[in-house]
Amino acid sequence: MNRLIFIIFSILITLTACKRDKDDKLQTFRYTNPKAENTTVKENTAVNEPLRLNDRDNTTKKPVRVNRNLEENDRRGLELPAKLKDRSENMLKRRGFTVSYNNKYNCPNYVAWHLYSSRLKGNSHRTKFEEDPQVAKGHRVQWYDYDGSGYDRGHMCPAGDNKWNQDATDETFLMSNICPQVHNLNEGVWNDLEQKCRSWAWKGKDLYIVCGPIYDTKNPKTIGKSQKVRIAVPDRFFKVVLSASDYTTAIGFIYPNRNTNLPMRDYCVSVDSIETITGIDFYHVLDDDLEDLIEAECSPGKWGIQ
Repeated sequence: MNRLIFIIFSILITLTACKRDKDDKLQTFRYTNPKAENTTVKENTAVNEPLRLNDRDNTTKKPVRVNRNLEENDRRGLELPAKLKDRSENMLKRRGFTVSYNNKYNCPNYVAWHLYSSRLKGNSHRTKFEEDPQVAKGHRVQWYDYDGSGYDRGHMCPAGDNKWNQDATDETFLMSNICPQVHNLNEGVWNDLEQKCRSWAWKGKDLYIVCGPIYDTKNPKTIGKSQKVRIAVPDRFFKVVLSASDYTTAIGFIYPNRNTNLPMRDYCVSVDSIETITGIDFYHVLDDDLEDLIEAECSPGKWGIQ
């Protein structure tokens, strides 16, 4: 009898020890390596299951190779931004440029043109500022509206980019192509940028340029002799330049409308950043991949800007 009780007692002790050992191992697994269970499942299923489409894409995806060479047909109207839907826009087509005119601010939204070396050749001469007969009378700026304002009549498309034709030069002096500019900017670093663009064109670059005013408030300062035709004074100016010669690339510039004299590199920005500020969609006729690539760039050194 005592022997039977001893055997039963021994069996109970053995079973209790085995259960405790199993529980200890389970606790060790769960708390010292909480991710091990999930990792094991993933590894096992990876062996038995085919690679999912998304996984395959992620493991084999290569960078998109963008063709930067533009054919002539791809360049037609390249300088013109997309139609503006959030503001007044009166499109004025000239011989050498196009104006998007804003009847609220009595200034251009932007001016766009195509610049290449032959447009810099010719004997045309500077002329006098004139009202633009294509602008409605209630929004037509007169040359004398700037008198006594403290601001220059600042060309958006410069006369020097239209030496090829006297009529084209004359049209740059229409007041629809003009914005109020601080004298130091107009005659200084803004003029330097205009000359820089011409130097690129002389070297064979095929350029597509857009420039215009930036207003940082909805109610900017105004000038003008008449209380009916008030001209909004920009806070800043932008210019975007695309070169379509062989290797298509682009760069942007923002200049404050005040006395400023920093190196040109300090005014360089991406085209994307100007689109964000202005709400204007530049170079929208390009293939999306190429547009995204060049508008994100800002590489002054590649343009010879030190």
